[in-house]
Amino acid sequence: MYFNKENFECFVIHYTPLVKRKSYLEVKLRTLEPTWVTEKDVDIHKIFWKIEGRVFGVSKRLIASDLGVNSRSLSRSRRKATVESLVFRYASLLGKQFHHITYGSLPSITRLPDKILEVSAMHVKAVRNFLISKKEWGLFLEDDSIFDSQSFLIVNEIANRREQKPSWINLNDGAGLGKTKSDPKSDDLGFFRVKPPSTRCASAYMINRSYALRFEELVKTYGLPGWLPIDCIYQVANRRMSALSYWSEKSIFIQGSESGAYCSNLEQVRRND
Repeated sequence: MYFNKENFECFVIHYTPLVKRKSYLEVKLRTLEPTWVTEKDVDIHKIFWKIEGRVFGVSKRLIASDLGVNSRSLSRSRRKATVESLVFRYASLLGKQFHHITYGSLPSITRLPDKILEVSAMHVKAVRNFLISKKEWGLFLEDDSIFDSQSFLIVNEIANRREQKPSWINLNDGAGLGKTKSDPKSDDLGFFRVKPPSTRCASAYMINRSYALRFEELVKTYGLPGWLPIDCIYQVANRRMSALSYWSEKSIFIQGSESGAYCSNLEQVRRND
């Protein structure tokens, strides 16, 4: 498999007990020489986790609204889902009985289990490792990613692009989210821009250096939200930095834990498989 390693660096988020996954990826990615980031590289007890609704300076009202667009776009166009979320954003001002309309898409603002926080910490560590490199693009894969040679033909094409604005490229499937009839036409690689700048998962994605620099600045300034999983953390970061967010019309990488090829990461760790 050919990789244009001049323009991007690859990072794999990996739990060390999952030895079969690493063996598989070591063969598939051997010419790429990825950087492995594991639970041994982070210490969640040394991270400033914030348990409050405001994240990276974005209000919980707006966070709930953006998450609502994701959930509503499963059954209607993204444009219609966005308009509905704009209306629902302020419904709680009419009284407490409407609070659930505004905040119904928001998860509980309570600290997540340590294993989930650990995944977020591993992603942040990988982004910081990317900043040490001199590459323009970073490719980030969780260890349940499934792909073929065609996947990296597209990765190579993205890595050849130059984009000054912070850019998030979603490569994976996730949560049933996809293109709706109001989304713009896909480009020659099958990507379309998503507004608001959402994520659909964080199992396989690319970010440019501009994005990584802004993300690191947000984490240093505000700390990490301990009540949101990493895909939602990225979504809030996208909103805060007005990032360009692109999804692929057809998934480039498959998330094995969602497709059924693997159990969930945490279940696999418990099985030591």
